[in-house]
Amino acid sequence: MIDYLIMLILSGIAVILMAIGIVPILVDIIKKRADEETKIGFLFMIPLLFLFILFFVYYAVDIPSAMNGGKVMYTNELPTLVCGVRTTHIISDKEELKDLKGFNPNNYEKYGNYLVRYTKHNKYVLKIEKIE
Repeated sequence: MIDYLIMLILSGIAVILMAIGIVPILVDIIKKRADEETKIGFLFMIPLLFLFILFFVYYAVDIPSAMNGGKVMYTNELPTLVCGVRTTHIISDKEELKDLKGFNPNNYEKYGNYLVRYTKHNKYVLKIEKIE
């Protein structure tokens, strides 16, 4: 959950900094004092700001779910993680386990009773507990 909140905070800071950088340029363009280079810089910043906002919203959607403890899944087997040079694949018989993100199943015993908490929309793992 800490990793999730760090990503959310960093993307929020990026959106705020981009907005702060665009406002003076926009004021210059409105007052018609801007030269051609400023206008080109402004046109470059708009799509970049839009991408940062999308990135921020993607993580912000799951804030209520993460704050409430997320969804709960009980399982008796964790998936296997196969790492390649450029990609990683999660191998499991259960479709719910294949969609989970942000955890390394190799850090846990493969077989056992587990309680897995994850966010609702992005399926980011918040916590894995072994049930005795």
